[in-house]
Amino acid sequence: MKKTYLLIVLVILAAASATPQGSRKLDKYLNILITGQLDSVSSFSIDKTLAKKAGWGIIYNAFTKAFISNGLPVAERTATMPLHSYALIIDYEYHGTQFSNLRGQIVDLGNGGQIIGTVTYERKFEVEDLTAGIAENIKGRNPVVYKAAPRKESVAAEPQSSQQPKSKEARLRELKDLYEKQLITKEDYEKTKQKILEEQ
Repeated sequence: MKKTYLLIVLVILAAASATPQGSRKLDKYLNILITGQLDSVSSFSIDKTLAKKAGWGIIYNAFTKAFISNGLPVAERTATMPLHSYALIIDYEYHGTQFSNLRGQIVDLGNGGQIIGTVTYERKFEVEDLTAGIAENIKGRNPVVYKAAPRKESVAAEPQSSQQPKSKEARLRELKDLYEKQLITKEDYEKTKQKILEEQ
């Protein structure tokens, strides 16, 4: 009887100590350096360095989910991206079921494709944990979701309408589109939808 209780206590202690260890490891090995101005209201596209990359769907879906859960808009990269938009261009290693060694660059698409940041994690990783850590870190650099001060640009600025944040309606459409494409869960869809609707 005592052995059973002792075993249960050991299992509970092991489970409780395992969770913080994962976050400590993430904090220890995740390096994010952002040298430029980052506007967290602008949309992000998630891209890979190679056209064909094993495990890309898993990585892309996890980044999309993590960014949206943190209030960071995600959009597919197009030739007509808004003035204030970024691309997170990543590379990683994938061996069957294990991901490792993620490297990436944050590119300011509205500023001539200037690299304004880097992301590295040189260890094996759980996709959901790492993508959530990266999204939280990026959001933490601009905790208030407002438009950043206008950048000084050497060329004539685009019309004011292209610099405005997306309307609630447009963001809700994008969110619904992600849900319909099964890139986010119903729970994430409802949670983010409610946040958008509560904004003033």
